[in-house]
Amino acid sequence: MGAQNVSVIGSNVMTADALATGLMILTPEEAWQLADRLELEVLLVVREQGGFRNRLTPGFPVLDAAARG
Repeated sequence: MGAQNVSVIGSNVMTADALATGLMILTPEEAWQLADRLELEVLLVVREQGGFRNRLTPGFPVLDAAARG
């Protein structure tokens, strides 16, 4: 299983897109560790048995509290 989507909040769209692309090629745990080390605001959507799980950094903006599940 692995990351199905990565969203990054960045200072500009090109940087955010490049970071999200780079994080997609890593395992979800590697992506999370790198995002933490670089102090990024990210949303990882991870496929797990039985469905998907959202993993967000604390500063990632959320419009719906259910998205944190």
